[in-house]
Amino acid sequence: MNLWRDVFVPPIRAWVQPFRRHLVRDERYLFFTQKWPVERFGKVAVWHRHAVQLKGARIDFSKADLAAAPGQAPCTAMKTKPGFLQVEDPPESIPPLPLHLGPWMKSLGSVSSDAVDESVPVALAVCRYEERNLFHAMSEIYAAWLYLRYLGHSPEQARILLIDDRDDSPMDEWYRVLFGSLAHGRHLHGVHAFGELLLGIPGYGSSLYPLHQPIDHGAEPFRRFVLERFGIEPRVSKSVQRIVIISRPEIDLDGRCLRRRFANEAELIRWAKEVHPGADVSALDLGRLSLREQLLVINETDLLIGMHGAGMTHAMFLPEAARVFEMFPRDFPPSNDHFRNITLWRKLPYQRWQNLLPSRESPDGATLIPERLFKRRLRVLG
Repeated sequence: MNLWRDVFVPPIRAWVQPFRRHLVRDERYLFFTQKWPVERFGKVAVWHRHAVQLKGARIDFSKADLAAAPGQAPCTAMKTKPGFLQVEDPPESIPPLPLHLGPWMKSLGSVSSDAVDESVPVALAVCRYEERNLFHAMSEIYAAWLYLRYLGHSPEQARILLIDDRDDSPMDEWYRVLFGSLAHGRHLHGVHAFGELLLGIPGYGSSLYPLHQPIDHGAEPFRRFVLERFGIEPRVSKSVQRIVIISRPEIDLDGRCLRRRFANEAELIRWAKEVHPGADVSALDLGRLSLREQLLVINETDLLIGMHGAGMTHAMFLPEAARVFEMFPRDFPPSNDHFRNITLWRKLPYQRWQNLLPSRESPDGATLIPERLFKRRLRVLG
């Protein structure tokens, strides 16, 4: 064992990381504080090169190859030809745009004389990046919700267009419930017209994704919006009556081997009951529940416990004043502040811990949690 590398470096790195957030300025956060500059080119508006608004636009789906290409990076297999996007008097040039927005805008051409198959008042085009991961899907959904509200549109009346080479995903149900309608671009044909077409902010550019400067752009309104769209009454946590430990199976529903698991899950349940004798404590694999069932469970949860992973995204939907305890295995960087940021936005009590001892890690990716530390953190959360 290398004493310096294995014992001293991890806690030093974990101590320094919180200070880095004050030194890094991420301009993506400026968009929803109305400080992002907008460049206008006739019917086209580019918001700080991270989002695009097209007025009176059309999409000719015959000029794109959107065949599903599972396992490949998004947009690498998606081919768009000139005239895929159309507006009247398109600009001769626009600034370079990141990720999928670049190929989309390079296909921009003049409105054709082809007959229109369908006309939609407002639509937002989304390119999914990790379509089966709850956190990455929620990053894109949260960005879509913010973008529509920022431009004065009602999210529940807008159409979401999934324009990518991804396969269908269980996460698509979020779009169906939260927004007016959902359409997969690779299932559409012909020319479709839009009063206003918004090209969505890339998922990795969402305000939910970056690691620094956790500024709240509307976490509470978003939580209420989501729960109400699923027919669930948001509640407030007054004491710890229900504790949920997020359980990760060795093999997920897609057949992938999962790491970041608890090696002593049964003991965690027992210890949680000892700290909170009257509480209902359970370990749940949320991925086996429907989306509504997941939200029903989370809305009744007063303390959420889990290893760092997509399931911790549910911190966004916990009751007001609920508590969160997030843990990290030894080999995973604690600089991933996604879920800590959510608790900061929502002012939820939060604790985190990272294992530093190799002896607590098993070869199959499970981490042994020490009793004294676990109980102490739960008592700190109250």
